[in-house]
Amino acid sequence: MGPGIPLNQRTAVFDRGQRADTLRPGQGVGLSVAREIVEQYDGDILTGESLLGGACMEVVFGRQLPDDTES
Repeated sequence: MGPGIPLNQRTAVFDRGQRADTLRPGQGVGLSVAREIVEQYDGDILTGESLLGGACMEVVFGRQLPDDTES
């Protein structure tokens, strides 16, 4: 498990070149590319805490709900 993403960095980690953990190698493009792809499909990426520790990323795509007016 990783250390997670501090609350004050959960939006910034999706910006190209930004990384929450600067001690490990990386370019800071993975989450920004993931966000771009998900947004092209009218989705969103939510960042939270895993029950097991570390970060939890949830990808949500919109879906049309059934019409409740049908009888």
